[in-house]
Amino acid sequence: MVVGNGLIARKLSGYQQDDSVVVFASGVSNSGTKDLSAYRREVDTLLAHKGTEARLVYFSTCSMFDACSSETMYVKHKISMEKLVAGTFRNHLIVRLPLLISDAPNPFTFFNFIVDSIRKGRPIRVQKNAWRYIFDADELPVFLPLVLSREGKPGQTINMAYSNAASVPELISICEEVLEQKTEKILVSEGCYYEFDNNLFNTFLSAGSRPFDKEVYNREVIKKYLLKS
Repeated sequence: MVVGNGLIARKLSGYQQDDSVVVFASGVSNSGTKDLSAYRREVDTLLAHKGTEARLVYFSTCSMFDACSSETMYVKHKISMEKLVAGTFRNHLIVRLPLLISDAPNPFTFFNFIVDSIRKGRPIRVQKNAWRYIFDADELPVFLPLVLSREGKPGQTINMAYSNAASVPELISICEEVLEQKTEKILVSEGCYYEFDNNLFNTFLSAGSRPFDKEVYNREVIKKYLLKS
């Protein structure tokens, strides 16, 4: 079954009738919110499935490895939720995701905010030292079945992300080039570079496929969704 109705839930709707899995995709949609009720709602919704014999799939964030984001309310909440999942559901899978790129209309996402600002000519406050990893949301239904099908211990965690770190100024530049528009950027000396272990995810990449080129991937994913909108 699938719990939730947002982007991740829609991408993984194929599990809706699968009683062997609970795809928990009912998290906080705005990573910048300080609304305690939104965080509490996620906790309550999760605990409503306590006692299930199905495998619980929970989506967390790779941002917990970013020293500049680790103290935010959202990241602290995600760390707390991971502990709750691990302590409540013996048979669980925690999937940490980077920045999802899609055509979902959520105005609170990094990608949609940047694109909307460029199109409307609004100045963008840019953390020039910040880095992000992006991931095509259409790849979720490709990789999750592979991860679920692999035999392993009942409780696992995977950082589902490519080694494609890009600076925020670089990502904005790609958006401007694809849109053929530019906007004012106010650069501030903030942000961090970070890395994490994605060796487990790399084992699911097709053997013998061409070497991964992060510049090509980042540009093609951004171009794919900008040309859709």
